[in-house]
Amino acid sequence: MPILGTIASSKLVAAQGDYVSLGTSFITSNTTTVSFSVSNPGDYKLLELRCVARSSGGDAGFGLKFNNDTTDANYAWQRNYYLASDTSTSSSYVGQMPTNAQDANTFGIVLAQIWNADSTSKYTSWMSFTGERRSTTGFAPQLLGVWKNTAQVTSVQVTNDTQGSTSQFAPNTRISLYGLK
Repeated sequence: MPILGTIASSKLVAAQGDYVSLGTSFITSNTTTVSFSVSNPGDYKLLELRCVARSSGGDAGFGLKFNNDTTDANYAWQRNYYLASDTSTSSSYVGQMPTNAQDANTFGIVLAQIWNADSTSKYTSWMSFTGERRSTTGFAPQLLGVWKNTAQVTSVQVTNDTQGSTSQFAPNTRISLYGLK
């Protein structure tokens, strides 16, 4: 059988109906945290976070917390971008967004896949692609992270408080969580 037939007959991507919306939050006033519940966590192979976001303040990073675990030492991440990378073993970090000092009406995006959220024997990990347009340049890193806990994920908190930031998600930010069956 030709390779094309093999590829065409395999399921390379999830079918549209395999994704289940677990919630969407459309921000209408400055907000620090958006929370989602994950009922029946064993039903989902992975969780997917989709964000279109802007910061109300000067810090443009935001992170994830699982099951209300706010102990920063339980999270680690690595960010890779053009000719550089950085890491942390004491916070969560999933994305980047424009600040209120950057071009008006611009929003950053995040697409994050959260793996092993259904497992009771593996740490939960994530990989995210994020991007934002800055005044004269763009910024599009890839982030990898881990929650050092084997509990099933029953809630996801998306926070704009990474690395001590006091800024918030600005109005018109949209954050959605999906589960993949």
